Amino acid sequence: MFKIPDEWLQVFPSPNALFEKSVQIEKNLELSIDERLVKRSSLQHEIFRFVEEASVLPQVRRGFSSIDEFLSVAQTVLQRRKASSDQSLVLQVKQILIEENLVEESHFSCQPKLIEKTKPDFVFPSEEAYNNERFSDQDLRVLAVKSTIRDRWRQVLEEAKRVPTKHLLTVQEGVSKEQFQQITEANVRLVVPKPIHSEYPKEVRSRLMTLQDFIDEIRSCK
Repeated sequence: MFKIPDEWLQVFPSPNALFEKSVQIEKNLELSIDERLVKRSSLQHEIFRFVEEASVLPQVRRGFSSIDEFLSVAQTVLQRRKASSDQSLVLQVKQILIEENLVEESHFSCQPKLIEKTKPDFVFPSEEAYNNERFSDQDLRVLAVKSTIRDRWRQVLEEAKRVPTKHLLTVQEGVSKEQFQQITEANVRLVVPKPIHSEYPKEVRSRLMTLQDFIDEIRSCK
C-alpha cells in the first residue's frame, strides 16, 4: 500500500496522523461528498490495520511469557481500535465540511463546549450561536458521529438539549427495521453516506439522509 514511516513502528500513529495520510492519498475532490467520506474512511481503516499488523504481529509471533502479558497486549490493541474509529470519522467529516467551504469559524464548531456542559461532535452554525439564548433554536443543528451505532445511538439524546431533533452520522452497514424505528421515534435522523444505503432495509432507505443532504440543509439555514 505504502511505506510505513519508521517512527510509526516505534510509536503507533495517532488518528490525526492516519487521517492526514488518507487525505494525502485520496485527494480527489471531484468525487461526491458521500463517496469521499466512504473512500477516505475505508482507506484510513486499511492504513490503521496495515500498521497494526506490522507493529503487533511480530510480538504475537514471538509469544508471551505469561497470560497477563498476553492480556495486556490484547487490551491495548482493543482500546486503540475503539478510540481510533470514532475519532477518525470525526476528522474525516470535518475535512469534508472544510472542503465544502463550511469554514469552522463561521458555519460550524467541532466538539464545542456547550453551556449545559455537553460536547457533541458538531454544532451548526457555531458554538457561540448555540450558547446565545437569543439565537433561534430552529436554526441550530447538531451532528453526532459514530462509526457504529447499535445501542450507542442513545448517547446522542443527552447532547445539545436545545436541539430537539438530532442528526447522527454513521458508516455502519445497516440496521434492522426495528432499530431504525426506535431511532426515528426518538427524534434522531440517521445520516448515512449514499454508497452504504444499499446495506439498509429497502423500507428505510428513502428515509435516510446522505451527508450531501445534511450539508444542503445546513446551507439553507444560513
